[in-house]
This record gives sequence, structure tokens and C-alpha cells, in this order.
Amino acid sequence: WRLPVEGYPKLTEIGAQGVDGKHSYTVEEIKDVVAYARARHIEVLPEVDVPGHVAAAVASYPQLGNFDIPNWQGPKKPETKWGVHEHTLAPNKETDKFLESVYGTVAKLFPASWIHIGGDETETSEWKHSQQARSTAR
Repeated sequence: WRLPVEGYPKLTEIGAQGVDGKHSYTVEEIKDVVAYARARHIEVLPEVDVPGHVAAAVASYPQLGNFDIPNWQGPKKPETKWGVHEHTLAPNKETDKFLESVYGTVAKLFPASWIHIGGDETETSEWKHSQQARSTAR
């Protein structure tokens, strides 16, 4: 996880762990990148890829995961290999609150007209085993 989000400090404490250490941007660094791009007539289009690609967020805040699955084990740390992974966000109020904060932060930091939400690489096996997810889908 590379973006600081107010109210969710573990995102950059736990979620920013990578193969070679912890890497995240500060608010000032993000503003600098946006200003640098803007001076060159480039619009930075941010992406927050959900509901998949969220192992870093779920490792930081397990209540965002599908914990209603019997014997569910959330990730202990962010994924370190590229690809589609099993963990997804759970469809619950905690996730709604989290996403409001994330997208609110992104909207403040990036003056882009659009925010890319991904969604194209989501493994749905957790949802198939989650009563909450299945009941939400109906």
C-alpha cells in the first residue's frame, strides 16, 4: 500500500512492506509528483484496485476481509509476487467506511477527473464461501 489515508495508519506501517523494505509516499511527495506532472501538462490518473489486490489493506486491517468464512486466515503481510490473489474486501460497513476514506484521500490529492478502480482481476472464491458476501449479492 503506497498511499497514506487518514485514520488508517497501518496501511503505510504494515501494508507498505515489500520485498526490499517498506515503501510508501508521503502526502507531500504525492503533491510534488502531481505538481511536476501538471507543469508538463500531464494528468496523473490514480488507481485504487479493489475489491481484489487488497492483501496489503487486509493484512493491515483484517476486519476488511471476509472473516465470516469458517477458519478464514487473512494475509499476515502484503503479497510480494505479482498476480491475482485470493483475498478480497468484504461487503460490509467497515469496508464502506474504509473506501470512503481512501477515495476521499485520493480525490483530495489528485485533481484528476477520474479515479481508476480496477476490479478486473478479482478472485471470487472467498465470496463464494462468505455468507455475508453471498447475501449481499442477492
